This record gives sequence, C-alpha cells and structure tokens, in this order.
Amino acid sequence: MTIRRALSADAEAVGRIHAESWNVAYRGIMPDDVIARTDLAYRTRFWAERIADRAWPVFLIEEEGQCVAFCQMMPTKDADDDATRVGHVTSLHVLPHLRGRGYGRMLIDHLFAEFQRRRFAEVTLWVLEENWSARRFYEKHGFHLDGGTRRYPRTQVPEVRYRIRLSVPVSFADHFSGVSAAYAAFRPRYPDALFDFLAQAAPAHDEAWDAGTGSGQAAVGLARHFKHVTATDASSAQIEHATPDPRVSYRVRPAESCDLADRSVDIVTAAQALHWFDRPRFWAEARRVLRPTGGGVIAVWTYVMVEIAPRIDEIVRRFYRDVVGPYWPPERRITEERYQTIEFPFAEFAAPNFVIEQAVTLGDVAGYVRTWSATRGFVKQHGEDPVERLVTELGPAWGDPQQSRLARWPVAMRVGTIE
Repeated sequence: MTIRRALSADAEAVGRIHAESWNVAYRGIMPDDVIARTDLAYRTRFWAERIADRAWPVFLIEEEGQCVAFCQMMPTKDADDDATRVGHVTSLHVLPHLRGRGYGRMLIDHLFAEFQRRRFAEVTLWVLEENWSARRFYEKHGFHLDGGTRRYPRTQVPEVRYRIRLSVPVSFADHFSGVSAAYAAFRPRYPDALFDFLAQAAPAHDEAWDAGTGSGQAAVGLARHFKHVTATDASSAQIEHATPDPRVSYRVRPAESCDLADRSVDIVTAAQALHWFDRPRFWAEARRVLRPTGGGVIAVWTYVMVEIAPRIDEIVRRFYRDVVGPYWPPERRITEERYQTIEFPFAEFAAPNFVIEQAVTLGDVAGYVRTWSATRGFVKQHGEDPVERLVTELGPAWGDPQQSRLARWPVAMRVGTIE
C-alpha cells in the first residue's frame, strides 16, 4: 500500500473514485440531476486540472496497482479565514466497497502531516449537512463544527464547516505518540514476497503474533496469509493509528509479556522493533506461545539506510551521521549491524535478500526522516527542526520536489524455528 502524489495519468482513476463515491454517499441528499451530470467524463476533466496544479497536491492511495482512495489539500478560500494559516481539505473519497478499511484515516493522517510541514495552524473542510457518515468520520478524527454554513454551489443543499486545530508539528513532538500518525504515513511498506516466504515457512496458517507492531505494517501483510493475527505494541498511540484489518486484533501489550496462551501461534514476528525489546525476555515469550508441533517459526527483521541516488544518499547519510547521529539511542546499533551481532537462540535457516522499493517525493523523505528517534532527540535538545535544512540541501540534487524517485531499503532478516 502506497500513498503518493497523483500524476496526470491518474486523472481518470481519481475521477472514477469520485464519481462512484458520489453515487453512493450523496444519493438522496444531492439532487439526482446534479449527480447525473458529475459523471466519469466530467470528473476526469475536473481532476486533470486539479492534478496539474503542482502547488497543492492530490494524494492517492494505491494498493496492488489499484487506486482506491484520494484527497486534496489547499489553503482555505473562505473569506472569514486567513489562508496563510488555515488549510483546507477540498475532497476525500474512498471507493464505496472499500470503506471502513482504514484508507480514510491514512489520508487524514497524511494530510495532517503535510499541513503541519507547511506550517498551517488549522484545517477546515465542508460536509453536506445530511451526510451523517462523513460527519461521524471527521468528528472521530478530532474535527468540530465551527458555525460556518453555506449552500453547495448551484444547489440549495446545505453544508456545514468543520475545523481542527493542529498540534505542534510532528517534528517537534517530545514523545513517540507525537509521531504515530507520521509513522503510519511515511514508514516504508514491506514487500509481498516477504510475507509469501513467511507463509511458506510456517507449519500452519491459523494464528500469528506480530510484536512491536507499530502502526501494523507487518500485521496487515501477515493477515493476507494467516486466519488471525494478534498485533501488539507497548505504545497506545501507535495502536490508535494502526491500519484496521478484519483479521488483525490490536492490543496494547509489551513484547516481553503478551497475553496469548501457551503454544497458541504458528509464527511470531517483529518488524523493525527488536532493538527496543528486552531480548532474553522476548525470546522466552516467543518460545512460550509458539506451537512446537511442526516447528513454530520466529522471524525478526530490520531495514537499513534508504538508497535513492548516489548524491542524495550521500547527503542523507551525512545528516544521519553528523547532524542527528549523537541522538541515536544505543539500541539502534544492532540495526546498523543488520541484527547479525546478536544472539538468536533458535534453529536458524536462511532468508532471501528482500528489498523494500517505494516511489517517494522529497516531502515523503522529509516525513520519513522526521519519524527517526534521533531526529526527535535533536528537536528536544535544540528546539528546532533539522529536517528543514536537510530538505534545502537535498533540493538541487532532487530537482522538482514533487518528482517521484525510487527508494530502496535493504531488509536484513533472522528466521528460525523452535528447537
């Protein structure tokens, strides 16, 4: 699953999502003739013009090659607001048959991070007064009515305005909870081949446990192969922003003390999380919950420094080492060593050399770097965001900041069975 900026070639896909969403959500609220004239051809032309505006992006979610949801942001155009400090969500639509799967929440989190990056203090949006499902969705995510009302253009259909005050920008948060939304939006997604491999290695496909799940990147991947996944994290904020999936049960629990029954799971995983654990206690907990019959599997993995292009990589590595380097916690060392220097008390077997590949913009890279614990440590110490200088330095090497480049994260995995 990828969140990316829409390109001109995406206009028809965005238009289709918009037209299908309108046909379902607005039927019975908006006059039939208005819905009829906003067909696919009209929406495609409309979004081709919007996507061409490079200053204010249209973002879309793409999963398995299909565009499933989109949104657009821009400064407010309301006369009673200040466009220099108030941002506006013009549209947010998900394919009707995919609603309730977390795509809307991912887009909201992405928009919040992007508005914060651009130093907006508030965000507004207009909702049809009778569109109760949309109103409940936005209220769930912190929006509140601000008293603004109007009629939808060229109709008598009433709209109400919602508003939310943004917290301190993500990069200035003192605690992990402050970057949970950005973590969900900007962290790289693991390749399908990785989960295919784990499914083949597991003795059965009934129960899986993903420890230190974060926002659920690995848990959702496992859920494509296992009947049920229990995903735990010690951070309630991370669980709050985790991607919903009908086969995944999220729980706030430390990796060293889950509440699963003895010998109850076929596989235990920890993705980009082992370095935060008390390893001896986690190993013992994994042994306790794994089924010995057939050889329950445990897999832990990490990804190393992102690779994009030689000049870009050089700048990012220098930032990693010289700017925020002193603020990396000591636990980080084992990730740099690709988990090869730690004990692994299981019957180990070889894993393929997986690589995460993802198209990113310069803004995506900035958002990702802001989720680093060392970046947060720098901000806490100095009270300023070092990523702004990094983005300035990367500018000449990157070119158009909205240009997508292929980013690669090599994955290092340790995998084995209980003996």
